[in-house]
Amino acid sequence: AGGQSETGRVISRKLVTAGYHVVLLKPGVQGGEAARIKRFTPQGAVLAAAPVALDDMLPVNIEKSRYSLPDDLYDAVAGIDKVVICDCDENSGKASITGRDVKNLLSTWMIYRNDFAESQRAYTTKVRLFNFDRDADFDLWEVENSRPSDLSYGRQQCGWVRKQDNDNYLIKDNKAMFLGRFYEPVHQAQLKSPQLKLNFTRFGGIIFTCYNAAVDNKYSWFLRTSDFEETRLQYEFDFSCQASRWHHIRMPFNAFRPVRADGVPLPEEEAAKYPLRREDVIQMGIAFRSNGEDINKEPRGNAINYFRLTFHSVKVFRTQTEPQVVLVGRQELGSSVEEEDEAEDDDQIEDDLFSFGEDDDLDSELKKAEAAAAAEIDELVKADAIQLRASDQAIGESDDDDYARLGRARTCAQAVAESGMAYTIIKVKGLNEHPGGKFPVRVRQASIRDPPLSQRHHASLGRLSRGDAAALVVSALTEPSCVNTELQAGESLQNGSKLVPEPSSSDLLTPSFEIGSTVEEDVKLYMKQLTPNR
Repeated sequence: AGGQSETGRVISRKLVTAGYHVVLLKPGVQGGEAARIKRFTPQGAVLAAAPVALDDMLPVNIEKSRYSLPDDLYDAVAGIDKVVICDCDENSGKASITGRDVKNLLSTWMIYRNDFAESQRAYTTKVRLFNFDRDADFDLWEVENSRPSDLSYGRQQCGWVRKQDNDNYLIKDNKAMFLGRFYEPVHQAQLKSPQLKLNFTRFGGIIFTCYNAAVDNKYSWFLRTSDFEETRLQYEFDFSCQASRWHHIRMPFNAFRPVRADGVPLPEEEAAKYPLRREDVIQMGIAFRSNGEDINKEPRGNAINYFRLTFHSVKVFRTQTEPQVVLVGRQELGSSVEEEDEAEDDDQIEDDLFSFGEDDDLDSELKKAEAAAAAEIDELVKADAIQLRASDQAIGESDDDDYARLGRARTCAQAVAESGMAYTIIKVKGLNEHPGGKFPVRVRQASIRDPPLSQRHHASLGRLSRGDAAALVVSALTEPSCVNTELQAGESLQNGSKLVPEPSSSDLLTPSFEIGSTVEEDVKLYMKQLTPNR
């Protein structure tokens, strides 16, 4: 996806010249042309364009839309092995690809992959452990009642019930709800599964789908191993939920940390002695606690910290040998990061990325091949760019229950992370018109110990050229070290050569390096330094 953006065309051009078969998505209309348009390149690769009518496309729900899929999108993803998404260009009033578009694309692709594998369970991206719409799964879970203890403390009224949510018309049926209130500032309530024997060796993490009512709240998902009764240690992943919306919480196993049963974290030195043994998980659940600092009082009465969480499902996603999706997106800047103006010497830039006549870093044969590929791409995606769709502004989570159940992704990166597929996300501050390979590129990996999409852009990284972005994408597609990694990339704003992990990094295994030239050096060798998040 990206044939309509400048960066998408550069990446497509690099993929074609590297010998990849490429299918470009371009805007189509309902009832218009549906067949792919194919071209054969001198490199032996197939370059194709598939029209997709994104306007007025209903949300694709894997559980309910298998027999009502948009034909154009299903045909577009047929035979695809990898997906590249470009969401990093400034569009000057025109709509870029949205989180809803990406979610529809990936959901349809997963359905196609399952159909192609004849619904064999071993080839699915995710495996569902619990579906709380079923009474049998609901009955397995229960609230921790051993109070007062290190598992449950503080005066409270909590329950695990199946009921109609009268305050939210989106939840039309009786749904499984974990809800409660407290009467003491320091408290903890837990909901737990039965004891099971779960071997997660071949899985990378958990995806929990829920609806958080009432107010914004913070929860902790916990896993317990067979030695819990001896150590009283469990492994937790903290997450926050906004009020009145659905959430898909992606929880990589590498981000779980050992915590005492009462919620007290272990010192880092001691925590390192207790890694999570994925093959030995016997129980999971969710905890809501407060140490007395964050207190929300109810309008009436003396109760505090009311919460109501509707459970939909718990799934695990499989580990993969290579990334399935590569996304190039714009990085959100943190409030503490100062915007630094990059001194770009325009006199040094003799041509842009679509002019191949004067770049001495590229040999003549490669220039000709890329120029030919660029011409083919321009012809295949010559349709006008997608205009801003009124439906993108008007549709909200309240339109229908199916769409709300999807927990509408606010960004493309969020849609990729929530899909459960193996990904590489490359975040850039912005793009410039520098020739690819002319300036050093600095790459920083987000810590695999942190929740997905939680890190902000680093101040020492500048903008990135489209050619350099394309080189990173092509190298990441087949590199095992890039599985489930989040990278920040840009031209370095500081002079220097090879870089090492900074002291502020929360994970010393997380590398940071600088590529002198993406044209003259083997980018894939640098990418092998990354730490995969399996």
